[in-house]
Amino acid sequence: MNSSADAIFVRRPTSGEEELLAAHRSAALEESGRYRGEPWSPTDDLASDATVVLVAGVGVTVMASVEAAQQGRSGRWWIRHVHVEERAREVGLGDAMMLAVTSEVARCGGTWIGASAQPGDRSLKNLYERHGLVARTILVGRAVEPRPAE
Repeated sequence: MNSSADAIFVRRPTSGEEELLAAHRSAALEESGRYRGEPWSPTDDLASDATVVLVAGVGVTVMASVEAAQQGRSGRWWIRHVHVEERAREVGLGDAMMLAVTSEVARCGGTWIGASAQPGDRSLKNLYERHGLVARTILVGRAVEPRPAE
């Protein structure tokens, strides 16, 4: 896919794009399953009206999306998902969305933005790092088998 940066758009989704957004969320979750660990965000269990959802594409075709949510009532925001369809990777949609979501979060009063990337997902980690998100904590864990009653 060849395109110039001026053909890239980022905007809020319109009505009728809910199915596409759901497919992107599902694809992002499925893709993260290729790597070790589980996707995680402190906002996973929060029902918050404070969200920013954006779609991006080239020309008129939506091929990417990002969603960020506020953590409680703090100025901290977390990216819940970012997804670029495989056919549209390496043209700048991820970078355009990161610039736009960061700007929107700031406009909403956000003072910090974070995200998670699975071990081995270098392209997502690199996208975040290009936009100043720095690895701060490594989460480790494993399943625990219940002990039989003594």
